[in-house]
Amino acid sequence: MTEKLKRADSFLYKLVLILIVIELVAGVILWIDSGAFFMFLVAVIAALALWCDYIIAGYFYFIAVDKGYSDVAFLRMSFFLTLVGYIMVAAMPNNPNTQSINELELPEI
Repeated sequence: MTEKLKRADSFLYKLVLILIVIELVAGVILWIDSGAFFMFLVAVIAALALWCDYIIAGYFYFIAVDKGYSDVAFLRMSFFLTLVGYIMVAAMPNNPNTQSINELELPEI
């Protein structure tokens, strides 16, 4: 999954990795400087939350692709706007220029 996302938008992938490294380094520095292990745990949790948001935004990007929209902006919108972006992608209509599985004729039983 992450390889498909990496190919779809390498800029956002690199940005997320850089932000995670910065968060972890800042957590280690705060831990060493103030002696508060809690600050390191907060940085680790924030880094995990950022990675989870990236993965969830990727799933919503694939939903947009299934609906017929292939623009990378839907991945970035889902990532940066989180819940609002998820709702916007979920509420998008199917692209009328593409044929989805639901529009195909199914055999009657």
